[in-house]
Amino acid sequence: LVGGAHRRVSDSAGTLAYMPNEASWGGETTTSTDVYALGVLTYECLTGGRPFASSDPIELYREKSKGMPALPTPVPPWLDALCRRMTSATPTERPTASEILSTLCDELRLDAPFNVSAEAFAEAEEAAQELVDAYSSRDAARPSLLCLSGPAAAEKAHAVNDFLDRAKANADCRILEGRCLPMMKVPFRGLDGIVDELAETLTRLEPEVIGDMVPREVTDLLELFPALQRVPAFREAASDEPTHGAAADRRLRGFTGLRSLLDALARTTSLIVVLDDLQWADERSARFWADMLAGTTPFTLLAVAQNDAAFSSLQLGEGGVELTLQLQSQVTESARARPLPALSPSAERLLHASSLAFVPIDLQTLGRVTRAENPTIPVTELIRAGGLIHHSR
Repeated sequence: LVGGAHRRVSDSAGTLAYMPNEASWGGETTTSTDVYALGVLTYECLTGGRPFASSDPIELYREKSKGMPALPTPVPPWLDALCRRMTSATPTERPTASEILSTLCDELRLDAPFNVSAEAFAEAEEAAQELVDAYSSRDAARPSLLCLSGPAAAEKAHAVNDFLDRAKANADCRILEGRCLPMMKVPFRGLDGIVDELAETLTRLEPEVIGDMVPREVTDLLELFPALQRVPAFREAASDEPTHGAAADRRLRGFTGLRSLLDALARTTSLIVVLDDLQWADERSARFWADMLAGTTPFTLLAVAQNDAAFSSLQLGEGGVELTLQLQSQVTESARARPLPALSPSAERLLHASSLAFVPIDLQTLGRVTRAENPTIPVTELIRAGGLIHHSR
């Protein structure tokens, strides 16, 4: 979003309700397309509903051409104007990401709490170089483990992206990236994202290469991870009926099949697996990666987490390269130190529960609960309270 110069042309750029008209019909998408989607999300956060809700694509196009409908009257004029600019039908009229951040900080009296200093990015680049050095010195025939921790997400992301760019520039490699999120409704948070990327990677390989990778446990593997059904060779090799045995036995064979598949892929080219937010991984996924690291598959696992405690379950076998780096947070602390506005007790409990459960709450709900006990609180204070509580989490 901040880069500003990235462009692409695609038949499908996202969900229609969040796409501007110029992107809905296969046109060029730029960072202004992301700004538009952010504007729709902002409207949704403020009202609990989308500004353009028609299920008919033609009618949806007409709605977007007319502009965003009016926000509820408690919303301050500056925020209404910002949302209207973000969802403008004309791409050049939409603000940049920097302009949005500047407006929010000015109006909400925040000291750019989401900014990361230049020193932090310099530290991230140093960390990326250390990751590259460790990766270059690895034994290419054995597993390697690289661990990166720190509280600042932007700093970690910069280090990871810089490392991956350098790794790809120096050698032919395949990269599978996944992220663990506590709200993910999937059986294996530490595996499902990786398997999705794996399926996409396999669909791009030549059929004769894929044929040598199909594991014996392919039927159990597809039952455990249906995303791999996108690979034609896997569908053809799998049985139409579940294999024999209890569910636990089939699941175990499915994991064995996944290990065999990753091993086969890793022996065709250098394989890097990036697992972000490892602290939210489920126990079974963590055991899977621990087993992979204790084996002989020649791959590199880059584990990223908020703190080093998340890496305790990962044990590297003998002969592998291991590196653990910890980045120091450079996020501005001034906004965190400022006292939160006085919400009603019920609203504070609601926000706290929302933060702990990672469940979003829209402004109308927060306002309704707050104003029942504190009818004079401004909308800007509601926004600031919600934003700071979730930011400090």
